[in-house]
Amino acid sequence: MFKDIIIPNLVLPNLSAQVVTQTLTEALSENEQLWKNNRQMLLDFYNSQQTDQDEYLKKYFNVSSDPIRAPDYPHNLVLTQLNWTAKLIDKKAKTYKRQPIRLIDAKPNDEYNELLDSLGIKSTSKMIDRMTWLLGDVCIVLIADADKKTVRLDIPPYYRPFFSDLDKINPIGVIYPVGLVKIKEEWIEAWQYWDEENSILFEHGTWEVLKQEENPHGIFNALFTHRQKPLNSHWTRDAQDLIDTNRDINIALTTMNNALRYHGFPILALLGIEESDAKTIKIRFDKALTLSPGAAGTSVDARFLYPNVDWNGLTIMLRSRFDMLAASWNVHIKWEGDIMSGAALEILNMDNREDIVDMQELYEEFFETPLLQKLQQMSDAVSWLNVPKGDKLTLDWQEEEFIETPSEHNARIKERIELNLTNPIDELKAENPDLDDAAAVKQYMRNVRANSVVAKIAPAEMDETKILAILDRVNGELGTAGLMLPLPEDVTPAQ
Repeated sequence: MFKDIIIPNLVLPNLSAQVVTQTLTEALSENEQLWKNNRQMLLDFYNSQQTDQDEYLKKYFNVSSDPIRAPDYPHNLVLTQLNWTAKLIDKKAKTYKRQPIRLIDAKPNDEYNELLDSLGIKSTSKMIDRMTWLLGDVCIVLIADADKKTVRLDIPPYYRPFFSDLDKINPIGVIYPVGLVKIKEEWIEAWQYWDEENSILFEHGTWEVLKQEENPHGIFNALFTHRQKPLNSHWTRDAQDLIDTNRDINIALTTMNNALRYHGFPILALLGIEESDAKTIKIRFDKALTLSPGAAGTSVDARFLYPNVDWNGLTIMLRSRFDMLAASWNVHIKWEGDIMSGAALEILNMDNREDIVDMQELYEEFFETPLLQKLQQMSDAVSWLNVPKGDKLTLDWQEEEFIETPSEHNARIKERIELNLTNPIDELKAENPDLDDAAAVKQYMRNVRANSVVAKIAPAEMDETKILAILDRVNGELGTAGLMLPLPEDVTPAQ
């Protein structure tokens, strides 16, 4: 049976499947469509599907301007969209650009790393990061596939949490749409419900129970990430301000692009001629325009009108609108001009780095640690699932790459080596993560010996064959006891 559950702000004791059905009918049916539409709008803007829905753009224009020739849109209207949403979200979601080093009880654990790799943790964690910035709160459901003997992480874009014991932050149950499922040879649109003890499949709309069974995972198999620490509610904040700005920019660009056809070029005006006659005149760039006189006593005057539109000012206005939004997201936008130094970019990027550190702490608390704990608990109920035991997970987050010029990079590395903050072997491994200690030492020795020999060759004696011979000698002698490489007999030392 179910535990006491709150839906929403209502304590329901001894919740059964029938009570869930009643509650969903009364609560979800009234509010679900509005809530789902808002989440869908966030996803549509991120996935460049902004023009697919009329309410995003078309409703802001006069759709009856020419109802006969264009009943759905203003005459020849071209909807214009720019995907600032995805650009800014992807700019912010850099927490998992480099995977953290996961330690269990302060030690690396290859078994756990292999398990996470089987879950597709690299791409999945990046998607979770992006969706958390976009949607604010994300549900991740752990599903143990008994047939494939694998665990997958599902990320439903819409979900409803269930709460217990007056705790409005940490759900003890969740329901979300799973699309069409086959029940008794019939495809039915369904929602999946999970809690610690139950797995229930509901039919969408009627909320009738299609299938009910014991939760095979032995735990509540869902966890939740947040864009900020929840305070008095499970829900935090989404990217609605970004969506609003993106929508307004699309409206302005649609207006500008369509107005450009009518007001961006000189307009031919004909005075003293009937409109019906003017429509028969065809203007070609390689043919002179000739007009016949109108009625007696009238003349025809053709002239060009030049619309006075400040297109550059409108473009600057749109840029400033996005600059203000980017600044509120701690993101610097460089439109034009000289490339800034790495130090200057680092200063501008400081607030954004602090955001990344904040997200690292949130993911460690709400994603990484609960993921290990739930996998360990699931292994007790799922016989084929092997998860390493351990009491504490710690994460060594990898530093984001420095934004710097090659000369700044070289100077920084040289200074760190001189201050004994690093060493050439570790720097080689940082440049090439595929190198282990032995391979990095061999590469370093090769570089030192080759540079030592080449430096003693006079410039006039240097040629490709001689350099290749030196590299062959270096490669052949690596691993021997000798520390000095003899010069080839035909190499003349530089004076």
